[in-house]
Amino acid sequence: MDPLLDDSRSRTKKSNYLKVVVGVVVLIIVIFLIVFLAVDTLVKVNEIKNHLGEFYNFALNNSNSRSVIHGYKDSAEYVIKQLEDLCNVTTQSFLVPITTEISPPALSLVSPIFVDYQVRVDFNSMRYGGNGSYDITRPVFDVPNLGCNSSDFMGITPGDIALILVPTSGDCALITKAMNAENNGASAVIFYNSQNRNSLLTSRVRSAGWFPNEDYLVTIPVITASYSLGSTLKNVTQPSVHLVSHNEILIVETFNVFCTTSKGDESEIVMAGAHLDSVAEGPGINDNGSGSATLLEIARQWLKSSNSAKNLLKFAWWGGEELGLLGSRHFIRDLQDNNPEELDAIILYLNFDMLASPNYIPQIHDGNSLNITARNGSKVITQVFVDYFTSKDWAYNFTGMAGGSDYLPFNDVGIPAGGLAAGAGGIKTEEQRKLYGGLADAWLDPCYHKPCDNLDNISDECLSIFSQAAAHTIQFFAEKTDLREFLAESNK
Repeated sequence: MDPLLDDSRSRTKKSNYLKVVVGVVVLIIVIFLIVFLAVDTLVKVNEIKNHLGEFYNFALNNSNSRSVIHGYKDSAEYVIKQLEDLCNVTTQSFLVPITTEISPPALSLVSPIFVDYQVRVDFNSMRYGGNGSYDITRPVFDVPNLGCNSSDFMGITPGDIALILVPTSGDCALITKAMNAENNGASAVIFYNSQNRNSLLTSRVRSAGWFPNEDYLVTIPVITASYSLGSTLKNVTQPSVHLVSHNEILIVETFNVFCTTSKGDESEIVMAGAHLDSVAEGPGINDNGSGSATLLEIARQWLKSSNSAKNLLKFAWWGGEELGLLGSRHFIRDLQDNNPEELDAIILYLNFDMLASPNYIPQIHDGNSLNITARNGSKVITQVFVDYFTSKDWAYNFTGMAGGSDYLPFNDVGIPAGGLAAGAGGIKTEEQRKLYGGLADAWLDPCYHKPCDNLDNISDECLSIFSQAAAHTIQFFAEKTDLREFLAESNK
């Protein structure tokens, strides 16, 4: 054999061997990066927007809404389909009351003088303010002492319409007043403003956390009225009014969706959630398709990357949030009644509601705003978000957690909570414009709870910032060793 030929063959074998080794090493590095790369780098805005596109299609096929009785079921089934091969997907059914104004109300003073009042200006119907069709002409009974006690209705003639002042402070719940009125024979209720309130009430005439077979729903019509209208009825002699009202209350079933990891310490559960339903008036692509789609993509990327959390990770998509946080309230109540061990195991809850407002402010929920039981751990959650924003050199602002989203039921039982929100019905100031960009003297979300909350109502920039921050924080707490102790020690 020619020695030169043999040497050439040897060099070729070595070269091929080196190529194979290099290829294997590169493949291992690629696999390592795919599997163990931080989740915040894996979550992409275009994938989140693909989910939003699906949500919007569901709305278009259901009266431009993803509410409990419209496109919610389709949205939830889509979430389930995306996750059913990746985690333990479960659902939790519960009942909710749905109120609908079938036709606008009418109200006029017919004695001792005639005055025809303007709906939406002088008065309006109230959510959960009656069930059925009514056409009533009756005297008005001025209820003393705000109607908070049954004794306030002594002297009412059955069938009279109860006139009740709603002060700005020192008052009882509207449902208490309305229930007392109905139980004492009133045919309807007119709640009127105090002198220093200019806008009509928009409250629900219902317990905040409504539970079937436990909480009262009013049957008789209940309307809200201006101070001018109420004071007129209070001061004229023997007033009688004509009231027309047609509302409907239905009790329907809906459900929450959960995705729980197969691995992790079951005694230390990290929960992350977003409400999946919209209001009846719009498709809810920012509120809260943005939070739900972001959470869905974080869950998908986490589970596909084979990350193994130290703590059990439970993702939640809530139903009935727009009806008063009813999905998350039911979840907590059910654990209190039937599984207190799991309730005790929930270390913290992260909430993501409206993550892509067009004129956004990058808001981190402030743990300092909570009740003392949940405050300490919540302050730690806030700081983790702050540290991440700071590491990215992103501006941020704090927003309170007094109520308004699904962190509230967790806070109420002392579970630390935190999260992100880009803003809803507030108006951006000039100072905020300088800090965060956008438009001053304009709504943070001009389509909040409106039909125009569609795919054009999304800020990609905001969605990118918040999706990264959400993914990072979920991963941080899911992988944190001795999480309970960490939350406690960080407050010393």
